[in-house]
Amino acid sequence: MFEDNKVLVEQFIQNAWGKGRFNLVRQMVSRDFLYHASQSMQSQGFDAFVDEIEYLQSAITDYDLTIEDLMSDGDRAISVMTLCGTFKKPIFGFQPHNKLVGITIAITWTLQRGRVRHMNLLVDIAHMQRQVAAA
Repeated sequence: MFEDNKVLVEQFIQNAWGKGRFNLVRQMVSRDFLYHASQSMQSQGFDAFVDEIEYLQSAITDYDLTIEDLMSDGDRAISVMTLCGTFKKPIFGFQPHNKLVGITIAITWTLQRGRVRHMNLLVDIAHMQRQVAAA
């Protein structure tokens, strides 16, 4: 069961952030799916999740996705991923500088019956701030 959940989370990450296959990702979430990102004050549904990823993909272009770590225990999982690409549009309150940046994102996952029910994203803003200041 734990391995199935790890596979689910890895496929979700690869299809959502890596390939933008949102129709496939929609099939991986429960009907009551909610996601919350650290820069937002509220939890949101699937459509808002897709909007944020699409904006991220336009802001950090041609990025490479690396899953740094992935652990699961029962119906919970945690992942850490890094997106590295060219900073082209404002994001997280930072102005672009057309240079390479890496964004590290930690996500806690709640899974239910082989689907993603809840995600809580934490973006390493301090790391982003250091990169922008160095540029």
